[in-house]
Amino acid sequence: MSVERVRPVFLALLTVLALFATVSCASQHKDVSKLGYPGSENVTSPPAKAYEPPRDRVDRPNSDPSPNDPGPVAGRDTPEPPEGEVLSRSNGIVVRRPPGDAPRTVKIPESQRPRQIPAPSREAPRAEYAPTGASLDIVQTLEAEGRFGRFLGLVRQAGLTQELLNEARMSLLAPSDKAFETVSNSMLQSWTTPPERLRKFVRAHFLYGQMDSAVLLDARNVRSVGGVNLSVEGQGTMTGIGSARVLKADLMAKNGVIHEIDRVIPPPSD
Repeated sequence: MSVERVRPVFLALLTVLALFATVSCASQHKDVSKLGYPGSENVTSPPAKAYEPPRDRVDRPNSDPSPNDPGPVAGRDTPEPPEGEVLSRSNGIVVRRPPGDAPRTVKIPESQRPRQIPAPSREAPRAEYAPTGASLDIVQTLEAEGRFGRFLGLVRQAGLTQELLNEARMSLLAPSDKAFETVSNSMLQSWTTPPERLRKFVRAHFLYGQMDSAVLLDARNVRSVGGVNLSVEGQGTMTGIGSARVLKADLMAKNGVIHEIDRVIPPPSD
């Protein structure tokens, strides 16, 4: 048999085999997809894409188109609200009040409103003292007691009598006559001369204000008019001030308080 006669038969046989293989493969593929074997879902038709309504662009300041602008992004951009009052602007997003939605006024009850606290006054507080009930001033009280002659003489010598009388309220640490017996004449002389030093010595016993024993105990430390720092001792009752012991506290005068002490208070060192 020649080659020319065999070739058509051979080509026809190949064609029949190819058709048979195609039909067999399609049949097997259909059976596998019905059984739900793993991988069979990969050959099914993809589901139809859900319809998404078109989204409008929101108002943005300076919203000129930019080649780098990706457009609306889900979760970031929101549709433009209807025209109306602008409620807020944040990150380029404008929120407007819908038309016809009038602003609502909420009335807060008076009991729930924040309390208005008045601003503090800039005026300095004024000291107010209760009347002492005494009819004599400090100088008259010292004279009436009769045991402060030496100290009262130094007050007059220093020219400070009017200072005790002119002040609205004064407190005095008055050394008794016996207190001067604890100081030598030479020491007292050094404290009382010249006149300027005498004034410092006398003012070391002056306190501004009506300072009774309760006030002094509460303060614990005070500074005299003469510039001497004094510590106050005692629990409930004042027993000492500076280096002196308190013999009698709270001798009331109409313009201040007198505390009798057993030692003189030295003037501040120069």
